[in-house]
Amino acid sequence: MKAKAPSAKKSHLIEDDETSGEDIVEDLGELSTDPESNSDNEGENNSENESGEESSDEDDENNTSRAPIENPFFGEESGDDSEVDDSNEDSDSDDEPKEIGANEDSNGVDDNIEKSIKVQLGKRKKEADSDSDDDSWDDSDSDSDDNEDEKKVDTEEKGEEETDKDEEFLRAFREAREKRNRPCPPDIKLKSEPTDMSFHPTEDLLCVANIDGEISFFRFSNEENKIERKIKLHSKAIRCMDYSLDGTKIISGGKDKSVKVLNVETGKVTENLNWKHPSSLYSICAMEQGVATGDEDGMVKIWDYRTEKWPVFKSKRFDEYVSNFYLQDDNNRIIASSGEGTIQSWDLRMNKAEIQSEVFKSELNALVGVKEDQKLAVASADGWIYLFGRGEYGIHSDEYRGHPGAINSMVAVTETIVITGCEDGVLRAVNLFPHRFIGTVGHHPCEMPVEKIEVSGGRGNLIASMSHDSRIKFWDIGYFEDMEYKKVKPPTIHKSKHSRPIKSVVAKEREHQLQSSNRQNRTDFFKGFDD
Repeated sequence: MKAKAPSAKKSHLIEDDETSGEDIVEDLGELSTDPESNSDNEGENNSENESGEESSDEDDENNTSRAPIENPFFGEESGDDSEVDDSNEDSDSDDEPKEIGANEDSNGVDDNIEKSIKVQLGKRKKEADSDSDDDSWDDSDSDSDDNEDEKKVDTEEKGEEETDKDEEFLRAFREAREKRNRPCPPDIKLKSEPTDMSFHPTEDLLCVANIDGEISFFRFSNEENKIERKIKLHSKAIRCMDYSLDGTKIISGGKDKSVKVLNVETGKVTENLNWKHPSSLYSICAMEQGVATGDEDGMVKIWDYRTEKWPVFKSKRFDEYVSNFYLQDDNNRIIASSGEGTIQSWDLRMNKAEIQSEVFKSELNALVGVKEDQKLAVASADGWIYLFGRGEYGIHSDEYRGHPGAINSMVAVTETIVITGCEDGVLRAVNLFPHRFIGTVGHHPCEMPVEKIEVSGGRGNLIASMSHDSRIKFWDIGYFEDMEYKKVKPPTIHKSKHSRPIKSVVAKEREHQLQSSNRQNRTDFFKGFDD
């Protein structure tokens, strides 16, 4: 008996799927069809057809007694599949097609169908998702392309920045290697501690004496310094040294109590000059036809190159060392300062001592003439500067205080300005008329005391300073000619001897720094910025 055709109304189980139910059924039919079971069913059908009408009648009764059930894919079916035998279901003739799953249990078929439907739907959902993913990947690809373009632009910009940095670095490196236009010569570093120095009157030549009894000649320039020669003059340390006024001789005095004259051209010592002191030499001053020397016991001697009668004049007016000399412009008078705190003048025309000053409370270390040689400035160890009138050296006419420590050396750069070398390693410019501090010219490292300052004879805008750091430093002071002098705060003086070192450092930084100084003023920190 033929199975009933499925109803058209219930041919679809899932409404969400776009495909028809018949396609799914065909796929499921292929999966559930078994060739062996089909062959067995065909043999049973043949045997049943040969048995006659009894089997067909029984089939009719069984079919009529079976209650119809609804198949989700085939519509209504008759009877209960669990009670139907295989022989009854396969009684159809071979000419008509057989329904899929008619020979299997209905529960197993339903389970398999549900599973297969889920599998197919899952596959199709995956395919749909993959299609949407492909679309999204297309969008992401476009986004990635944009991102790649942006990355390329960023990398190009970074590359350009890196090349710019490299070019700046190379430019800075080249500029560092190029010779800079220095305003003054570089420092001279010495192996032995220097004791004195002197400039050639007309040439760019500096002679430096050291503690080993040697003198060295340096040819200096803004680019470099070259040592020309070194000569051993004394068996012990050289205490003082000076060029002759014409620059042909070097006169030196040492700890060995001897005074020697060196010919600069030949580099040989004049042997016939046997000049000696009873004690070690301390100071020296070149004169037109001779030299004045002073020792550490206060003895002053004057020597003349033109005669063999030595010395031509001697005088002992001090009980302490002779610290410095000053020769007036007319060469008629020489003045000396001493460690006992007094100054003494001598008339060179009469070869006699003049008046001696009062005793000051500290040592007098340096002498310079200012105001067209009408005033004499004397620096002391207590940081004071005393002024004397010309020919009036018995008592001072004025005094200037304000230095935080001892003044070891002093030179005049104009008619009213002097530069002082102090115990704290600072070079300060002071205006005497009117009295005010101009500022700091420069510093020596580690607060080493400045022992000597010299003005270049060939270049009036250049000075050199010497300190215990075994270094000669040069300073360009040409800006004093066009400088507008302003009133600045004087250096801070610490009254307590036990003040902290940090206070002195802060006080030095607060002082006004001039162009030659390597430090910056606080007020110049924001200089150049727009308001």
